[in-house]
Amino acid sequence: MRKVGLVGICAGLVLLCGPALAASPDQRAVQNVLTGFMAAFNAGDSKSVCDIFAPDLIYDYHGLAPNRNFEDVCGGLHVTLADPSRRFQYALHIQEITVFGDVAVARVVWTLTLMRADDAKPVVTKEYSMDLFRRQGPGWKLFRFNAFDDE
Repeated sequence: MRKVGLVGICAGLVLLCGPALAASPDQRAVQNVLTGFMAAFNAGDSKSVCDIFAPDLIYDYHGLAPNRNFEDVCGGLHVTLADPSRRFQYALHIQEITVFGDVAVARVVWTLTLMRADDAKPVVTKEYSMDLFRRQGPGWKLFRFNAFDDE
């Protein structure tokens, strides 16, 4: 009976924590790119925040004009991070990373918390994305993504 209880607890923890990630060096590398973006964004580092993106980036986000590019994304990130009246914080949940040679697919849920200087109550949204990475030079770059929020 004791073994069954321990097995049940361990199985429950695996289900709560999601699938095991970063089993291969390539999966770990993609995971590191995603966590590096999150760290740069959360630190307000507008210089490093766009390092994740390939120059030929195309992305679609529900509610925005389709086929946005590197300049659109990075311009928006720079404006967002430069605004002293708002502070943003991302939390990352990687659901899966699958690598196919020089291309990787990541299913990601970002939890975005917005805090305004004039409002004590933060606004929290979840953003779901399918991110396509390409091996580029010694690392991985995000070259396509589609995302939507929970609204």
